[in-house]
Amino acid sequence: MSAKVRDPVLDEIFPALPPRVREAVLALPSADRQSLLEIRLRRGRAAMAVTAEGDLYLRCAGQPVICTENEWEAALRLVTQSSIYALERELAAGFVTLAGGHRVGLVGRAVLEGERVRGQSELSSMNYRIARQMIGIADRVMPYVFSADGTRVMNVLILSGPGLGKTTLLRDIARQLSTGSGAESSMGAAPAAASMAGFKVGIVDERSEIAACSQGVPQNELGPRADVIDGCPKAVGIMIMIRTMSPDVVITDEVGRADDADALEEASRCGVSVIATAHALDPEDAMRRPAIRDALARGAFDRAIVLGRSLGLGTCERIVDLRSGRDLAARPFRLASGGETGGVRR
Repeated sequence: MSAKVRDPVLDEIFPALPPRVREAVLALPSADRQSLLEIRLRRGRAAMAVTAEGDLYLRCAGQPVICTENEWEAALRLVTQSSIYALERELAAGFVTLAGGHRVGLVGRAVLEGERVRGQSELSSMNYRIARQMIGIADRVMPYVFSADGTRVMNVLILSGPGLGKTTLLRDIARQLSTGSGAESSMGAAPAAASMAGFKVGIVDERSEIAACSQGVPQNELGPRADVIDGCPKAVGIMIMIRTMSPDVVITDEVGRADDADALEEASRCGVSVIATAHALDPEDAMRRPAIRDALARGAFDRAIVLGRSLGLGTCERIVDLRSGRDLAARPFRLASGGETGGVRR
């Protein structure tokens, strides 16, 4: 690599990329590097960058970077730290989490044991999904995280398709709840939470994306009252968190299994608020997904925040009261734009 990247996020990603791909990313215009969402490698095909504005071919010396067999093998060694066989669980799930919470998706030929995916072989595609902490991205939705009188944290489900900012928003909600709006807060709070004290926040981080723990220490800013259980299946982690850390709020990502619904219901019975994400386009789509439908039918969530891109990446399309079906926001709005983000930590 000809120069050190000045973006700390890319400094975290670069050790897992083969040399020519690093050089091609460095060659991107600064604006494209700063808005980089994904780096996609496909065996024997051209490498691509996905930015907020669209897809770009990665180029070295003006030529597209083709992922040769040597570069593909190098990428695998770097992502798996030369221990692909030690990552059977990760390959079965289809991703490896890097330091900093970045996730590399991997797909190829499924290795089956009955109907269960035991792993993958003959890998053919990698998707480096880049995680950036956006401090303040939740400012405009925080009033809807609270009850009308501002005294209670609601049970909130954040919905969207992949890559539209669910985890980024979830992370900042966790940070704001943990920090509160007193002297400790560095951002100031949303109007409905103007005098908000901090809450004990329990983060169940199955994919290591919310907190990005390294050696047990969160690498993302989560405020002073956040506790994290890392790499643990959600249903198990929620119960451990409730029994051991007495949280006011449990935060978790990508609910969708049957046992998730059971754990969410148990949290509600224990008086613990839950804020989670799920893959669905809107509440109606969520009701077509059995595990999420079960959680909604049991009253596990009060409100849904729906993300999309009608106004660009980072659009809040709807905020829905799930009890009445009423839309609480008059129209779609951007979560943040330009200086409204409050800054990017890394």
